[in-house]
Amino acid sequence: TRVLVVDEDQATRQQMVSFLDTSGFPTTACASGPEALDLIKREDFGMVMTDIRLGDFDGMGLIKAVKVINPNCDVIIITGSPTVDTAVASMRLGAAEYFSKPFNFDLLRRSIDRLVEKRVLERKLRVERHQMDIPRFDDETGLFSNRYFQFLLAHEIGRCRRYEHSC
Repeated sequence: TRVLVVDEDQATRQQMVSFLDTSGFPTTACASGPEALDLIKREDFGMVMTDIRLGDFDGMGLIKAVKVINPNCDVIIITGSPTVDTAVASMRLGAAEYFSKPFNFDLLRRSIDRLVEKRVLERKLRVERHQMDIPRFDDETGLFSNRYFQFLLAHEIGRCRRYEHSC
């Protein structure tokens, strides 16, 4: 999961990038909403961590834009000025989590792990649904159908590559 960190405070941004890098997540950081939108349009991010106040740019607008560009992207709000209204509004717009600064890195890590786990389970569910749509056996021969065999072969080759095993 690639992560985009958006915060105008350089110290917070660097702290977040350092934390995410040591946790094994490829991370990109930027300081403004327009820059974030440009990056989101060009690159595929699985997660965006943003402040609500981004200088002259509204963080709520960024959440809306992220969800339009990539509906599957998880958005985590980390703000220095938390209010109940902004928490409710951001969740209605599709934010997955809402943290106030200063935040606990252990809680943040658990939240990120939960979101990544959810993403993995959703992907497995899509694969299983796709498998159910493919006829598995040829009616005449009783063997795997060519389409199902090709699907299984591609799946196994992908697993071998992912785990760096020979095939």
